Amino acid sequence: MRWGDTQEHDLSWLDWTLPVDISPDGTTVLFEEAGFGGGPNYSVFVRKTDGSPAVRLGEGNGQAVSPDGKLAISIPLKPPLRMTLLPTGPGQSRRLEGDIEVHFARWLPDGKRILFEGHEAGRGARLFLQDLAKGGPRAATPEGVRLFDGREISNDGRFVAALGPDQKASVYPLEGGDPRPIPDWADTDEMCGWTEDGKSVFVYAQGHLPAKVLRLDLATGKREPWRDILPVDPAGVVTIAPLLFTPDAASLHAGRALLRLQLPSNSFAALRQRGIEMIARALRRR
Repeated sequence: MRWGDTQEHDLSWLDWTLPVDISPDGTTVLFEEAGFGGGPNYSVFVRKTDGSPAVRLGEGNGQAVSPDGKLAISIPLKPPLRMTLLPTGPGQSRRLEGDIEVHFARWLPDGKRILFEGHEAGRGARLFLQDLAKGGPRAATPEGVRLFDGREISNDGRFVAALGPDQKASVYPLEGGDPRPIPDWADTDEMCGWTEDGKSVFVYAQGHLPAKVLRLDLATGKREPWRDILPVDPAGVVTIAPLLFTPDAASLHAGRALLRLQLPSNSFAALRQRGIEMIARALRRR
């Protein structure tokens, strides 16, 4: 939903809808179905935010939708873990071959390159850049650098916020240079976007209701409250994750950015933490 909208729209589809990306214009959501309805290999879908029916694209863990909305990235559940480009309209899927096991993948804003986390045989995880028009990937960071759960790339495509080998958050330049530690980063922080000027990032902590989104200044570490996210009907909601903002941070499609777990009222307190852990595992499995 756009800020100021008074009505939420539930875009969940089958029995375990996990939103993974949103198009820059806020009109399309990419999600995966990881329950019985999605099948043993899961299923990747896109759905327009106007409420029109979802369209199944293929199997695997959904990762990202291209800036023009024409392609989505999926990764299979079982090795070999290679990216597949799924057309959102007419066309054939394309598997990106190589020797790197891919964990997570993101489109860069130019729509021509993909940033992904992966590892080569016998080596640690790191980030790679792949230009779809120029062939294979190249290493973009040292070993030990990992992505968060989404929205890590700056809006100009020059930087990525990631966890380093020391498990500390830093901003890594994608065209070479030294990383800059993010001051005052907390272990509970989750990335959910960058400000348009690239000077701050948006963070929140899972397991809190409402989800309190803060603006974290990359130079000073200063935190400023930005938005509190809570559905109109919070009954049964144990956590809100992931949060999917458009690049201009003008839209949060709440029905698409919430993962709602309904629990019996007499066992809510006991199962709440279990529900939070289930959702966290689902997000890291992508």
